[in-house]
Amino acid sequence: YLSNALIVSILKGVINKKHGLGFALSALVVLILFGSLRISAYNAKGRDSIMVAAVGTDSEIGGLPLPSKESNQDVIDKIFERTIDAADIGSEIVVWTEAAFFLEPENEDIWIDSISGLASENEIIIVASYINVISESPLRYENKYLMVNRDGKIDFSYFKHQPVPGEPAVKGIE
Repeated sequence: YLSNALIVSILKGVINKKHGLGFALSALVVLILFGSLRISAYNAKGRDSIMVAAVGTDSEIGGLPLPSKESNQDVIDKIFERTIDAADIGSEIVVWTEAAFFLEPENEDIWIDSISGLASENEIIIVASYINVISESPLRYENKYLMVNRDGKIDFSYFKHQPVPGEPAVKGIE
């Protein structure tokens, strides 16, 4: 809000540009110093920090028609590659964006096994998100997350409890 108010004040001539930019620069320096001090104070306590990576998706699930199996497989392959890349640079936790790809219910166990294998092979924690298609006519799906530990075991699963109104997701209870 402060940034927006500052911009409006400059545009309306309430504050001249020189003073407005000076204030904005001062605020930025204070924020950077505050962040640096917080990180330094945390590190001074001798606690280790870990690297966390967010992995995006090329999925374009937005309704019917669903992507072809080939294009969906390409999306999955890229998510797995990005996850491996994140592990290779030292990420300990890799989180996928919501609805990273879609599955058919009959393939869910196979993919859960492959995600578990990916986590254990790379010794990382994966928070995997996917859409499990229940029906295409009408389109209905489950929006799920899994938290897979370094051993490949599922520590936690979540089935979206509050779908967006109009979204064809079924309401989860897990």
